[in-house]
Amino acid sequence: MIKLLEKTTTFNLLYDFYRPLLNEKQRMVMELYYIEDWSLAEIAEHFSITRQAVHDRIKRVEKELTVYEAALRLSEKHDQRKELVAQV
Repeated sequence: MIKLLEKTTTFNLLYDFYRPLLNEKQRMVMELYYIEDWSLAEIAEHFSITRQAVHDRIKRVEKELTVYEAALRLSEKHDQRKELVAQV
């Protein structure tokens, strides 16, 4: 359960930083799944696609967000700034 919560928190944060780099369909799926907490079946029904297609889209976007973070490190820099502020 903790691991799932950490994953959700991580991808919500990465989504906040890199949302403008995603296309509209990617944003919609991520918002419904991670922010609105819709199930794969609910998203699949909404878009008239299969649950597997929804799962694949989510996994692709998660990978993309991870690649963006590896290259740009916005989340890492944000954490570093928070630590500095706490020290001050």
